[in-house]
Amino acid sequence: MSNDNGVISFENKKRMEARRVKVDETLLQRAEMLTLHAANDGTVTYEQDIRLVPMPFEPDKGPDYWKDKYRRLKERMQELINDKED
Repeated sequence: MSNDNGVISFENKKRMEARRVKVDETLLQRAEMLTLHAANDGTVTYEQDIRLVPMPFEPDKGPDYWKDKYRRLKERMQELINDKED
């Protein structure tokens, strides 16, 4: 998801998806509870308020961010290999 304000990070995308699943589960549980306690005609009324909150965007990491991250990972893996051989 991109727009003029920035890009949502992969980590935040995963957090948002997990939160959405949790909210869906909670709503389903509440609806089932209301159905169990429904009036004689079986009518259930369910109201919900939603509050939207702006999500901060991750700042631009620059063109060398992933290259540096890869190099550090590669160095760390080499250290682990070297330590294993000792």
